[in-house]
Amino acid sequence: MTVNPGDVVIAVLAGARVTKLRPADPTAETDYLLADWRAAGLRSESWFRLYLITARQSDASVIGHLSNRDWSEIRRRVQTGLAI
Repeated sequence: MTVNPGDVVIAVLAGARVTKLRPADPTAETDYLLADWRAAGLRSESWFRLYLITARQSDASVIGHLSNRDWSEIRRRVQTGLAI
């Protein structure tokens, strides 16, 4: 499977043992509320948060693709975050 820029994926994160709901932190300059979350294949309103990790593509499954509007906003926030 190939993951392309703008794909929405779910993945197995190395070291993660339990998944549970957690309260969200206050928003940061690099956070973004997805405008087109339904079209991206998500089940509920979702935020992008810049959190860099490495993962094997074999551990990821593509569930959707971001709209041009959301992908553009996310790229801008990644550039901002990497410039800090």
